[in-house]
Amino acid sequence: LEHTSNDGLRARLLDGVSTGALPGGTGLSNPMKSLSGIEGLRLRGKRAAGGWIVSGTLPWVSNLGDGHYFGISFGAKEDASSDRMVMALARIGDPGVLARQNVKFIALEGTATMTVTFADAFISDDFILADPAPPFIRAIKPGFILLQTGMAIGLVRGCIGLMEQCNTNLGAINAHLPEGVACFSDKLAAAEAEIMTLAATPMETDPDFMARVLQARLLGAELSLAASQASMLHAGARAYVEGSAASRRLRESYFVAIVTPAMKHLRKDHAALRTA
Repeated sequence: LEHTSNDGLRARLLDGVSTGALPGGTGLSNPMKSLSGIEGLRLRGKRAAGGWIVSGTLPWVSNLGDGHYFGISFGAKEDASSDRMVMALARIGDPGVLARQNVKFIALEGTATMTVTFADAFISDDFILADPAPPFIRAIKPGFILLQTGMAIGLVRGCIGLMEQCNTNLGAINAHLPEGVACFSDKLAAAEAEIMTLAATPMETDPDFMARVLQARLLGAELSLAASQASMLHAGARAYVEGSAASRRLRESYFVAIVTPAMKHLRKDHAALRTA
């Protein structure tokens, strides 16, 4: 919303969204994968008076509830020669926009991840974010990815805290583990410093900057996986008990690693930048 050229849409919604008065999510998993050549667009739009009729299903959209706004991208077809990607805002509960929770995750049920179906839903021109969408999505991509590093930072901090707790009674034996509190504290501090440097200029378009953004997000996933495993080893048998804090962190670390852009997606995009 902050960067759309649709001044009216920004004026109506940005204040409410930025303060949390109007909740919602990004909905960018499918368009991010589409732009990277991983999958096709799952939504299609046909031109109608004053907007678009959109159909299709998005299997994974996080942070959604009834009445929440979220971003969508759809293949827009006005005639036989016109087929492009358009980005817009939609809202759960509007006519033809249906959400349901189809799966139970192994962790992080608080992500409120839904399957969203568009059954000939009307999307007004007033809610178009970008047409065509690819240049706009590429511009906001660094900021979108950097926002996700917060999950990794919080998770690694939590794992360090668990290791510190375990060392109160098990410090002597845990000292023989290859990686501990000091190791992850140093790695986390370096990662946070890089992320904050990148976050100072989130609209930068230089390929080298984008490569650093991808690397920072990838590092966050790698640290999450390593720190959660280390916290399991620090806790020992108590970590293997159902419902333990260490086992929950371990399961949550996989969300950081596989949520779009997943580690394999990040590596694909980084490789493409190197060969561009």
